[in-house]
Amino acid sequence: MESVDAGTIKTPKQYRISYLAQIPELDPDLPIMDAIYHGDSPVFQAIRQYERALAAYTKDPLNQAKTDAYTKADAKMTQEDAWSAETDIKTILTQLHIGDLTARVGSLSGGQQKRVGLAQVLIESPDLLLLDEPTRPY
Repeated sequence: MESVDAGTIKTPKQYRISYLAQIPELDPDLPIMDAIYHGDSPVFQAIRQYERALAAYTKDPLNQAKTDAYTKADAKMTQEDAWSAETDIKTILTQLHIGDLTARVGSLSGGQQKRVGLAQVLIESPDLLLLDEPTRPY
């Protein structure tokens, strides 16, 4: 990507922009499902925060700090509409013909990795999706 020489970009505060590189940067050691959740989108952050808070709360439900963290994470899941994300992920992966979600990213062909990257940005539900040569052979 080229750097900006001058100018300003104005976007609404809640405007979501996602970018899919020509060669997606995916951790080859992660299973597909973990690679999908590895992104930095607010939805993925909410899911990770919720999973951590739930695990801590489950171990010590009488701890007020852990209860508060769980309640906050639960609210964030609702705010980000993250509850349906797992279902959405599985639907998108099925539509992209990605079957074994436990397979390591490194075991996939270049084209399959591109599909995993595409699934990742589609799950983010961006308002604007930028694709760098999405149909070019890997």
